[in-house]
Amino acid sequence: MLLLLGSLAAGLHAMPLDTAQPSRELIDIYTLEDRASGEVQFFARNDGFCPYQIRVSFSELKNYRADGSLPRQVVVPPDHQAHQLLTIKPRVYGEASYEALYEIELGDPTLRPNPDQLYLLPFRHGERYRLSQGYNGDYSHQGRYALDFETPEGTPITAVRSGVVVDIKEDSDRGGGDASFEREGNFVLIYHSDGTLANYSHLRKDGVVPRLGDRVEAGELIGYSGHTGWAVGPHLHLEILHPGPMQLVSIPTRFLGPDEPGHAQTITEFKTGRFYYGVHPGQPPFRLDDEVPMPEEGLSNYKATASATGKVEIVRRVDGTGTHIYLKNGFREPKEVELKFELRNLKPSSEVPNVVKIEALTEIYLFSATVVDATRAAGCQVQYAIK
Repeated sequence: MLLLLGSLAAGLHAMPLDTAQPSRELIDIYTLEDRASGEVQFFARNDGFCPYQIRVSFSELKNYRADGSLPRQVVVPPDHQAHQLLTIKPRVYGEASYEALYEIELGDPTLRPNPDQLYLLPFRHGERYRLSQGYNGDYSHQGRYALDFETPEGTPITAVRSGVVVDIKEDSDRGGGDASFEREGNFVLIYHSDGTLANYSHLRKDGVVPRLGDRVEAGELIGYSGHTGWAVGPHLHLEILHPGPMQLVSIPTRFLGPDEPGHAQTITEFKTGRFYYGVHPGQPPFRLDDEVPMPEEGLSNYKATASATGKVEIVRRVDGTGTHIYLKNGFREPKEVELKFELRNLKPSSEVPNVVKIEALTEIYLFSATVVDATRAAGCQVQYAIK
């Protein structure tokens, strides 16, 4: 939500943690004053592709009266040029002055999500990716119905539902594991017919396929995953949002999974560490690969070649044996990396390193961790810096 001060302002909503503040000016609030009577009318223009809600209040309203109760909350339809918000009129005595405050948020809170809607998972038909964090995850999803999938950079991302593109950010090539990267994440935001929105975050630079205002169909290619914004490693963050009064609220949803004997699978609960498949209705069936847990034995000698990304990354992989932490050097020269891990309800398999020297274009194994108490949430946070 964006708070603006004054009698003329323009701007956009603020987005959740895993997106960035959009820069496009799609909402314009302006006033018309009758010089003879002193009456002031407040209007909004919505150049966007979905409704916006605007709340008008006053830090000062001296010798004016409004044409109804305050604060005033109004939904402005898309592509609407002159939507009246309210009118204030001066009283018959004394000097009159005002200072208006505007709060702006996406969507129409009077709309209700379709409880029978079945979403697709955001991958191409037959492709599978591991869930690294699910609903209410302890790492960064506390109190949020959001999903993180381990998708290598450049993974094609598809629309989970048909809708209209209402916001895009794709100009960032920066990402990392601390709060300084919070507003650097690329994303695409798609508005659905029941008023909900799908937020796809951490996309690569120039990684959005449709343009603002385009309509996309469920299963259509919309972008490519990346490692931008506040993210420990490359992944896709997916969140379905519903507009409440002056705020966007994440909601749980039902997803289509692969066919099981006798019926199609509907996924309502997600398990961290499991693989999930993209399933597009009408496409041919595919074979489900067996999930083989990564063995702990031999990981200490693990070394792999890394792509030249020009950055250092922490990679977290989860399977049936636990959580495995890796360090990847995407620079063309060796690096020394200072690490600070915070483990909650996790027991490390070995000493957690503080400083690591890593060769150029290399990925190495650091340590593994297992859950201590299965009845409590577990999580791993890390801060790192190149020395």
